[in-house]
Amino acid sequence: MCIIVWVLALIIVFFYIKSNKQKILASIKTALSDKISGAVSFDDLSVDFFQNFPGVSVDLENVHIRDSLFPVHRKELLNVRHLYLGFSLLDLVAGKRNPGSISLSNGIIYLFADTAGNKNWKILKKQPPGKKEFDLKKVSFRDINAIFQDAGKFKFYNIWFEKMSCDIINKKDKIAFAMKNFSLLKSTFFNTRAGSYLTNKKLIANWYFEYDKGLKKISLQDQKVKINNQLYKVTGNFFLTDDPYFNLTIETDNLPLNEAASIFPGKTEKKINQFKLSKPLPKVKAYLSGEMKYLRLPLAKIYFSVNDASLDISPVSFAHCSFKATFNNEIDSSKPRDDYNSVIQFTEVKGEWEKNPFDAKNIFFYNLIHPYLKCDVHFMFSLPQLDKAIASSRLDLNSGEGDANLEYAGPLDKTDTVYKLNGTVAIHRGDITYNPRNLNFKNTELELSFLNGGVLVKKMNTEINNDPVRINGRIKDFLNFFNTDSSKATFEWSIYTPHIDIGKLRSSMHRKASGKKKEGYSFFEKLNDKIDRLFDDCNAFLDIKADKLVYRNFSAENVIGRLVLKNDMIGLDSFSLMHAGGSVTVNASSRDRGDKSDLVLHSKMQNINIKELFSAFNNFGMQSLTSKNLNGRFSADINLTSILDANNDLYKPANKGTINFLLQNGKLEDFRPLMEIDNNFLQKKDLSQVNFADLKDQLDIDGNDIKVNRMEIKSTAINMYVEGTYSFATNTDLSIQIPLHGQKMDQGEAPEKKGNHSKGGISVFLRAKDDKDGKLKINYDLLGRFRNKKN
Repeated sequence: MCIIVWVLALIIVFFYIKSNKQKILASIKTALSDKISGAVSFDDLSVDFFQNFPGVSVDLENVHIRDSLFPVHRKELLNVRHLYLGFSLLDLVAGKRNPGSISLSNGIIYLFADTAGNKNWKILKKQPPGKKEFDLKKVSFRDINAIFQDAGKFKFYNIWFEKMSCDIINKKDKIAFAMKNFSLLKSTFFNTRAGSYLTNKKLIANWYFEYDKGLKKISLQDQKVKINNQLYKVTGNFFLTDDPYFNLTIETDNLPLNEAASIFPGKTEKKINQFKLSKPLPKVKAYLSGEMKYLRLPLAKIYFSVNDASLDISPVSFAHCSFKATFNNEIDSSKPRDDYNSVIQFTEVKGEWEKNPFDAKNIFFYNLIHPYLKCDVHFMFSLPQLDKAIASSRLDLNSGEGDANLEYAGPLDKTDTVYKLNGTVAIHRGDITYNPRNLNFKNTELELSFLNGGVLVKKMNTEINNDPVRINGRIKDFLNFFNTDSSKATFEWSIYTPHIDIGKLRSSMHRKASGKKKEGYSFFEKLNDKIDRLFDDCNAFLDIKADKLVYRNFSAENVIGRLVLKNDMIGLDSFSLMHAGGSVTVNASSRDRGDKSDLVLHSKMQNINIKELFSAFNNFGMQSLTSKNLNGRFSADINLTSILDANNDLYKPANKGTINFLLQNGKLEDFRPLMEIDNNFLQKKDLSQVNFADLKDQLDIDGNDIKVNRMEIKSTAINMYVEGTYSFATNTDLSIQIPLHGQKMDQGEAPEKKGNHSKGGISVFLRAKDDKDGKLKINYDLLGRFRNKKN
């Protein structure tokens, strides 16, 4: 029976509208004109029995609403194919003009404000007191594109509503809204200069929220919404007072990182997508609050966590990562809430890098535009695993393990900001090779302490080419060289060894131009370059003490001195040592030229056993005079410039310098040239053992030749004057003057000398020269008297 009555009512309404169409059109236009000050137009009117069932709807076709400034901005407030005004049957028959529902389909709603603040939606007329404006109970959209643009405030929102239905329930002090929504968020520009959020995101939600009329507050509690099938829970309040503000909480579970990244504008999304996470974020919670005013950004706090996931930051990969994280866009409340004033904090951090475990209590990233890192990290590592990752061409980390506890603060991009590093690093049983100088450090126990950019070497017990060495010291400005001049980094070390064989370090004197080529993370290429530059450019001052030093046949004790390394220069500063019963001091420098090195040397020898000295240095390359022939105590002041060849031997043709020497208690044994003088030119004497008076003179070194200035040699067996050239290259040419008077005939102590400038009187002149085989031959020198101008 009810259905029959309803059908009859519809028929009556249909014929009523049909017969009174013009009257109803005029009535609707009048009603709209009473409410709206803009231009309203539509093409036709018809009856629809389905949009407002069981009521009826009046369908206005091709509806346009424009404000008075439309000719300027060309933005229609409303342009829809159908606008359905829903009425109950009784209201329509009774002539009531306020619809109970409105439905829009196939069109655009465009809310626009220009840079001057003119708004195209400010077209509602103020109604007389007590008169109801709209008493809607339902609003719905189908295929409606809703756009909001505020050109002056750089805001733009574009939403496509496939379907939207909102029931409006008027209560005494509240208005409740129940909304079903199927839509597409095309773009969301909170600031058109910063990019769009939630671009092309599907949104499905069943909303329920209330408006408190007295408090002017919109509230929603535990509302569930799907964005791209990711379920979120939303709770919040919007206070629409004179100073509007809001607070909002958004929660979700199992959020993939790439999905989280897609919420943000393109540049931010690209940065986040550099991080690849194997598992979704198990729980994410965001708190937003703040004033709803232009240029007032909300306070944002976001909490999320990761549990036992792999994290890839190309090209580095971290395994078994777990942490809790917080984002906050307000570090300093006196500054704007933006990326410069933002921080991301990670706590309870655990993970593995290249199978090396690490953990951290806190990691902070300040300033997302120019990130500044502050962290404390505990890291346990295997040296071979580090070697694969770092792939330094200079260092080979062969074996061993270590751990590090470090607190670091510094920028991630290149600025002049000072880096800070504090903490400790320890290496156990390390085997490390420094390739440019072929130095191998074995069985290394190392303890480093970092403090305010410097490094303290608390302990380094190692073996350098199998010689035990103990090192301690510091490196000044270790970190700051990354941004500034690497030559400012200074090594100040003390080195002790009970025994060291310099012969094993010969290859270390020449630096290789390059090290081994390795394939590792490109991430470390810049770091490796900086480390290489540090070793190349830094200054090193090494205070060395050795109980015993060995080099080929040479050995010394109580070695003390400073080794200076400056880029390609090696220097010995005030080195002192004990050798052959005497003392030696050395100051020297060598500048590396690749396969050779320049040498500058100054040395003083005091009271050295000359036999041991000649034996230690392989008779200085002499064949006729050897350690077997010599005895006595030798002192000398040596100044020499030369070149060290690829084997770190003196390149004799480059020798330049002087030797001022003193030989005391000298003794010559079985010296064949002297014995030949006796046998061939003098009366027969036993010259197999000859004692000398103190022998003192200067030798001038020029390449392979040693210039012997006129030198008086007075012995128990023979007196003579010698001058000329002694050569290491078969160029020996010595003039020997033997006075005929004053020769001592006994073999007692050596007599007093007359001096190098004595003419010697009537003499025999001999000449000692190398033959073609390099053997020293002595003959009469008939022109010797004239050659020797002093005679």
